[in-house]
Amino acid sequence: MNQLRQLLVELYRKKIIIVLCAVLCAAALAFEKYYFGEFVVRTGTYYTTAVVHVDHLKENDNSLKAERLLRTTENLYSFIEKNEKNGPISFNRLDANWDKLNKNGKITWLQKYISIYNFGYDTYEILIKLDSFVPKDANYLKANSNKLLHEFIACSDEFIQKIEPSASIRVIKTDTVYPEVVTIPKKQTVLKYGMIGFILGLLLSSVSILIWTLGRKK
Repeated sequence: MNQLRQLLVELYRKKIIIVLCAVLCAAALAFEKYYFGEFVVRTGTYYTTAVVHVDHLKENDNSLKAERLLRTTENLYSFIEKNEKNGPISFNRLDANWDKLNKNGKITWLQKYISIYNFGYDTYEILIKLDSFVPKDANYLKANSNKLLHEFIACSDEFIQKIEPSASIRVIKTDTVYPEVVTIPKKQTVLKYGMIGFILGLLLSSVSILIWTLGRKK
């Protein structure tokens, strides 16, 4: 009990130092968010979808298995490779973390966000869906959503024709839903992070003083 009382007394004696540290942390975090932060919060989900029919000579006999071909690693990576070299799609605008991914990570990313549904009779839905947790560029998506879907279908069409030259993908219908974009005022954001910085500064400085006090007593 005496030791606890001594620690509390030490914190009280150093209260000015603790408050100064808290103010400095608050100012530093608020400054960083004001000059380097992004004051846009993107909510909602983006998706673009196409209902397609795979035309080929032996329709409805399931011999082509187009759904499996569309999902293959080779098709997905050819889509990545084509666009990373000279294509119109910038994947790092679809996900800010794209450049940090290796080859397997990029393929896994496509497998996660591209879904293919088989309706039968060689009819499929291709859905590209980016949820609200993906750090995407909403303005880029709005300007290039048609290209994203078109490029995937075109690349898949080329891949399927390597297997079955008579086959081709015919688009029946497309649809797109854009993510909602909400702008947050700078004042609100700076105040929020300033308060976080102040609390963080209080905790860090208090813990540091306690550790220093205990070490000195030993």
